[in-house]
Amino acid sequence: MAGIAVQGLTKVYQSRSHPGGLLAIDGVDLAVADHEFVCLLGPSGCGKSTILNVLSGLDRKYGGAVSVAGRMTSRANDHPYRVGYIFQEPRLLPWLSVRRNIEFALESDGIARSAWRSRTDNWLKRVGLADFAEAQADATRLNVEDQVAAGMDVVTDGEQSRRHYVWGFLDGIAAVDTTNLAMKPTRGQRFRAEAPVARLIGEPSYPGSRLVPDLMALRALTDRPVKMTLPGPMTIVDSLLDTVGRHSIADLAMLFADMLNREAKALAAGFDHHVTKPADPDRLYELIAAQ
Repeated sequence: MAGIAVQGLTKVYQSRSHPGGLLAIDGVDLAVADHEFVCLLGPSGCGKSTILNVLSGLDRKYGGAVSVAGRMTSRANDHPYRVGYIFQEPRLLPWLSVRRNIEFALESDGIARSAWRSRTDNWLKRVGLADFAEAQADATRLNVEDQVAAGMDVVTDGEQSRRHYVWGFLDGIAAVDTTNLAMKPTRGQRFRAEAPVARLIGEPSYPGSRLVPDLMALRALTDRPVKMTLPGPMTIVDSLLDTVGRHSIADLAMLFADMLNREAKALAAGFDHHVTKPADPDRLYELIAAQ
């Protein structure tokens, strides 16, 4: 009996451009024996990925019968088996190490934290990556190589070691929690009602530069001009939920303005040229107070 059996598989995509439906797969029959290695070949758009999506349970709207290891695929949420799925493009989170990428998958699957270390170590060893568990720098190197290959004159590190240009800065600020996020209306609700934001859980303080090590790593990878991005103080305040309530919005913005100025000065020491300068605190306070 085949490990995979497909009979009369049909798939029709519905869209505005095709109100009558677009036929993607028409009566496909396929049999794959247990331990048999099979490749699906064909031009782009012929239905290869669609067949795999049906087999894996990602696509549940199809016609025909499909079974894997003798079990019929489910069109509900109770898929009868688990399938390992490798996407065509990388799906790694570059701001996390190799180990943390694996742990992220375990966390998403509801695996108890106490089991993460042993399971992660097991898989790192099985795929020969035990010595690279904490590796992360390659993401920046590959990003720089892509920019140079594309002919960019000024390159960045692509924020590969940081989740976001705002949270990347906040990750280094004491009393800011960027892990247990909260929901908050942002940007005057112009884009969406609420968005995930970091939480202020105490008195914020600046322990030292967060971005200078990233800048030095970037400069070691290229002789081209480089740039780094810092958020503005109001952008930070807008991306933060103050759970303490000790400061007004204006005072909180001024606190972060001072930290940003110190970060900018630290970064400026690592640049050959820079066209911006730290903000004038007095002028900044006037602008904030005028809002």
